[in-house]
Amino acid sequence: MTGLRQEAGGLRRLARRPADLARRLNAARHRMAYLGIASVLETTVVPIAIELVLVPFMLANPGRIWTIATVTLIGCLIGASAGYLLGLLLFDTAGLWVIRTLDLGAAYDGFAERFAQHGFAAILLVAITPIPFQVAMLAAGAADYPFALFMLACVIARGARYYGLAGLVLLAGPRATDWLARGGGAGRLAAVTAVVAIVILVFALV
Repeated sequence: MTGLRQEAGGLRRLARRPADLARRLNAARHRMAYLGIASVLETTVVPIAIELVLVPFMLANPGRIWTIATVTLIGCLIGASAGYLLGLLLFDTAGLWVIRTLDLGAAYDGFAERFAQHGFAAILLVAITPIPFQVAMLAAGAADYPFALFMLACVIARGARYYGLAGLVLLAGPRATDWLARGGGAGRLAAVTAVVAIVILVFALV
């Protein structure tokens, strides 16, 4: 447990250096546990696009790509549950502190308006796009939105995002890193991932 807590602190310090974090994860003995911690932190408090870590980590572990996607999704769901409860129980104190600390005021206000109009669809959209997911968790909790529906939206959207990314890495291989090397790479990669996820979903349903 002490090792996990120390590694969590290291993940925070490395949050602004995704490539270093990916290398450190790959060298760690309990790499999947640490990946889960990274996913929880990315979902809740660490401002990092997890794709920047996942692509090199998946490329370094091609035989475990789907496991990596699954662990990342589980970590996201744990973090999403915590964020929802924060919005439900402590929005006026801890929730507002998170919004101010992460400078999410404008993003939260914009999402809250869309959420009031579209509910489930709004959560699906923010879970797929690079929009900070913290705003969806807090807004859903603060509005006392049904927890089961919130989690379903998270599973669908974030599952499509992570498994779509796994499919992209399998298809493109090292070329996937080219998306990260260009300006706006994270956003572009998220868009391509969403397209790949949709294609995989269509073939799975046919």
